[in-house]
Amino acid sequence: MSVHDPNAGEVAFRDASPSDAGALASLMAELGYPSRPERVAERLGRVMRDPASRVILAIDDATNEVIGCVTVHVRASLEHDVPACELTSLVVAARVRGRGVGARLVAEVEREARARGCNAVVLTSATRRADAHAFYERRGYAVTGRRFTKYLAG
Repeated sequence: MSVHDPNAGEVAFRDASPSDAGALASLMAELGYPSRPERVAERLGRVMRDPASRVILAIDDATNEVIGCVTVHVRASLEHDVPACELTSLVVAARVRGRGVGARLVAEVEREARARGCNAVVLTSATRRADAHAFYERRGYAVTGRRFTKYLAG
């Protein structure tokens, strides 16, 4: 699907494919997770094999370049009757930030969530990402808790 916004130009959305690993590696580096394209290709393969997950790309129609991505994971839980959608790894290329691409990727996630019967979209964001927090709050997302992480050896 292609969407026109006078501030961002034409942007299309599509699912990621293995041939996008290089572009995804560049975007992940901008997000603060540098990795070789081969490693990103392996990770992408795992996500693509999971029917509850999807990697959505934003494509600049004029250049056919990948300019953003977001990952969607639908999760069932014991505490709720319907699944929730987890939004992860949202990133827009620095050269096009501020032009609405991120907002449109979030809207794509919300469409996907509704289509899969979810009644909520949840996400985590590192404490240091104040700009990201403001971005999500402008889109109606509320702070509802804290994230805890324990890295396991081995």
